[in-house]
Amino acid sequence: MTSERSYSDYLSDIIEQWRKSVALSKVFYDRAGNTLTVWFGDPLDEHVCEETGNEVILIKDQSGRVIGFERLNFSIAALEPLRVALETVTV
Repeated sequence: MTSERSYSDYLSDIIEQWRKSVALSKVFYDRAGNTLTVWFGDPLDEHVCEETGNEVILIKDQSGRVIGFERLNFSIAALEPLRVALETVTV
């Protein structure tokens, strides 16, 4: 029997992969498409994407390791700049 993973499980995986990576590579905000894409691995290593059902798409490499994510329906006020703050946490 397979059980669905919770949203917090996905976020925990993302945080763990980011923590293990050397540095955050890229953050893209598509204002027209209302998406936020965050890469903490090489975008050229993208092999498959997995929808979580929570408007988050996990981007994985060939070994199944999460190397980024895309947040759908993400928006900020038109005149507001996108501010990104990163923090490491112990899981």
